[in-house]
Amino acid sequence: MQRMIKRMMAVIAVCSLLCFPAYGAGWEMQWSYVEENGDMAKGWRQLDWNGKTAWYYFDENGIMQTGWKLIGRNWYFFYDSGEMADGKVWLMDQEVLFQNGALVDPYNNEANRQKSYARPERTSEEIQRAEEKIEEAIAYCHQGVTNYEKAYRLCEWMERTLYYDLDGPYDVVGALNAGGTICEGYAVVYREIAERMGFYCERVVSKEMNHAWNYIVVDGVGYYTDATWQDSSGYLFNLLSEEEMRKTHWGENLQYLMKNDL
Repeated sequence: MQRMIKRMMAVIAVCSLLCFPAYGAGWEMQWSYVEENGDMAKGWRQLDWNGKTAWYYFDENGIMQTGWKLIGRNWYFFYDSGEMADGKVWLMDQEVLFQNGALVDPYNNEANRQKSYARPERTSEEIQRAEEKIEEAIAYCHQGVTNYEKAYRLCEWMERTLYYDLDGPYDVVGALNAGGTICEGYAVVYREIAERMGFYCERVVSKEMNHAWNYIVVDGVGYYTDATWQDSSGYLFNLLSEEEMRKTHWGENLQYLMKNDL
């Protein structure tokens, strides 16, 4: 019979005796799930708990996940109980929509991505020229050895290739052909190339700042890059931590509020 268990107090006590002189303040008991064969559950599990059936997610160590979790290419939210959020819920002082548990992100959904790639009036010749630029960028980035170096070089390539133009086009094809673009153009170009290289990347928007930048995951760690400010300010805005980025950037949208190292 399946059963949800908390790491039992007796086990914690024994572990404390073996590993620590005391169970210190601030330690939290973590939930695990034991299968009928005695193995720890890992990955997705639909389980019954207190008379309710819900979805849960366990990491590679069998620990039940809570809070925000990037799984594949989708963000999910798990309550403190481990239950997956779904439908319309209230989080971070705003209504958030999930479909089958996955965050509905209007800034990074498929329709937005397709629209941001090329405006309807773009010709096949313009698209071909933009694709050549993308190939050039990827080749430049791949001169780096590590994934971090490759991601870092992307912002460098954009500094060399784009410039800020308040009247410039801001779809990927338009920006790459014109050279001049606004922050929106920088953000969608960065996202397009990063994704082609295999990185998980998002466009982050702040209505308060009227500005856009990017969130990218490199080797399981989330970073922020503002290619626009990197290009125009002379200061470093390439692969910054959340703490570093919050010194100059802020916003009310979920993409920015929820991200932490993965």
